[in-house]
Amino acid sequence: MQNVTGDDRLYRLFFETSSDAFFVMPTSESGEAQPFIEVNRRACEMLGYSYAQLKALTLRDIDQEISSAGWRRARQQVRREGHDRFYRKHTRRDGSKVPVEVSVQMFHHNEHRYILAVARDISDRLAAEETLKNSRQDLEALVDTGLGFSALVSPDTTILRINSVGARRLGSTPEKLRGKRIIDMSPSDIAERRQQVAREVVRQRRSLTLVDNRDGMWLENTISPIIDETDSVTRFAIFSEDVTVSYLTRRFNTLFNRLDREVLDGVPMGELIGYACEFLVESFASPLICFTESVGTPVEKRVCRGAWCNDSDSPQIHPHLLERVLSEPDSVVHVFHATDHPGLRLIPTVDHAEAAAICVLNVELPMGHRAILAVASLYERMFEHAEILALLDHAASRFRVAFGLVADRRELSLVRQALEKAHGAVMITDGNAKVLWTNEAFSRQSGYALGEIEYAWRLTTSAVRSQETAADHVDQLPSEPFQHVIDTGLAWSGEADIRRRDGSTYTVLQSITPVFSADGSSLLNLIAIQEDISRRKRDEAHIRYLAEHDSLTGLHNREYLHQVLHELLLDRRRPASDIALLYLDIDHFKQVNDRYGHSVGDALLKGFSQRLRAVVREGDLVCRIGGDEFVLLLKAIQRPAEAEAVGLKLLSNLKAPIDCDGVKLRAQSSIGVSMAATDGATPDSLLRNADAAMYESKRQGRGRLCLYSGGCIEGSPDKRAGDTSDE
Repeated sequence: MQNVTGDDRLYRLFFETSSDAFFVMPTSESGEAQPFIEVNRRACEMLGYSYAQLKALTLRDIDQEISSAGWRRARQQVRREGHDRFYRKHTRRDGSKVPVEVSVQMFHHNEHRYILAVARDISDRLAAEETLKNSRQDLEALVDTGLGFSALVSPDTTILRINSVGARRLGSTPEKLRGKRIIDMSPSDIAERRQQVAREVVRQRRSLTLVDNRDGMWLENTISPIIDETDSVTRFAIFSEDVTVSYLTRRFNTLFNRLDREVLDGVPMGELIGYACEFLVESFASPLICFTESVGTPVEKRVCRGAWCNDSDSPQIHPHLLERVLSEPDSVVHVFHATDHPGLRLIPTVDHAEAAAICVLNVELPMGHRAILAVASLYERMFEHAEILALLDHAASRFRVAFGLVADRRELSLVRQALEKAHGAVMITDGNAKVLWTNEAFSRQSGYALGEIEYAWRLTTSAVRSQETAADHVDQLPSEPFQHVIDTGLAWSGEADIRRRDGSTYTVLQSITPVFSADGSSLLNLIAIQEDISRRKRDEAHIRYLAEHDSLTGLHNREYLHQVLHELLLDRRRPASDIALLYLDIDHFKQVNDRYGHSVGDALLKGFSQRLRAVVREGDLVCRIGGDEFVLLLKAIQRPAEAEAVGLKLLSNLKAPIDCDGVKLRAQSSIGVSMAATDGATPDSLLRNADAAMYESKRQGRGRLCLYSGGCIEGSPDKRAGDTSDE
């Protein structure tokens, strides 16, 4: 309790100018609230009352939520302690609520006890706290929606905050992880390295990044210091992202570049295989990489790397799995999981541990040899990324190319001599695609000698069916692959059309590999390897020709006719009325074979085919659909009379004899016509109706033309009844 003394004017000045609301109340022995004795201007403004109105009220009038019992307890607390502080909501005159912080003090004046209540409006403070709370919640939600691991830790790595992604990676929840140390949950080798980086972050006062492997994932960890006003590092912000695919992509590009350089340097195949296996051990944190060269089975040679390898033993995958891989030579990549093969150890020769997954690659080697490359992993999900399997698939292809080049110069010490004898064309350029060297195969294919072509890109007329060899695929085909490799720094492979010295072109399967300086800062060379696949392309075209043409006459066959008819009838842009079919055969053709033999019959079919070609227009189709039956497909017929005119012209042309191996024969034909507009909406119905019209023309005397939806027209009235006869 305090006694109020001093100058009343100073008291009144403070009372009236304070930014807090003041209420003076008498004490009551009954414990009931009494009207205010005094209030200041701020109290009136805060509650919306006039001075007289507010003085007529009691505490319970402005604090309607407090009960009589509550008021008595509060008064007893003040009388016992002399003061109190609490938070309430006061009611304004308009009924709205204002949150206040209330400080209560008891004092004596003129031997009477009074209570002084000082109320401070905390609306702005509560709003700011709510905003801060919402911002914190929004920030936490934003961090949780990220794909990476995020955590706030103390200098000893005690977790202060962690997002849900990070908690799942550590196998727990954010709530359970708070207060635990990340270092204690990390493998010892990783923990030691991370502690070293943390010390460097403190020393350098800047963010640092390290990449490490955990459970088969390559993680890129960024550790950033949080520095207080005393320049002390009080916390670390940690962000960790799974960069397995991009990390392995960069490493594989490095491997491919090194393989290309070492091939050129004449490194033996055994050393290349050993280096590739060591690279895979490090890249996949693998306990075992096994490269097995075999003609079939059993295994002949083996290169083994990894912690599971030793001098006395050479681990290999289970024979059942090896047999399966060898039985499927066309499938390059095989992945086996221990969980899919209960009771079967993937690598039975290793007793102290078991692989969770193993990826096995078929690698083609020169001279018909094959190899099996096995990559073992302790982690079930190691090979779940399609991008990683694509990298391994591409690695198998690059191994094949590299081993092929090495095999070509097995006995030679200089790469130039080796490449000169290589079957495929090889070109080496500088970093701007200026040609430095080509081998004999290139000269044979292109006709250019070394020095006659300055820049490699001048050879390429087009690049087709690109097969990107790096993980960062481009969205569209490069117009010129050499410039594409220079611009992107990425290897390229695909088919390309090359211009010979004489102006003709040929198609090659080409791979272009960039070679960089040791520090990777500059592009030194491009290595282009080309395989001439022109013959294969011609064979493919010939096969397509045979599938679509009749071998005797060279006309299109029934299958091709059906395909074209189907496409035309489905084309909504083409009116159905502009398609006509003329179905015809050679009258009495069997008598020719019986009388003169099949060689004369074949000659007649060929000559008859030439007469058919002579009457159709460009764009029309002539087909032999079997035996002596032919079909003319007229694509631009506006009315039936045009089809009739073509048929009658053919019947007129047949009046002249055909020379058939020295026998002159005059062929007659019966023709049936169907129109798409009226006689059929499908290929089968059009052909069937045209065939019916042809037989109607035979019934009416042969040597004439009949429309399915119309009458018949005699084509050769000057010739006796339509036999195919000799002159």
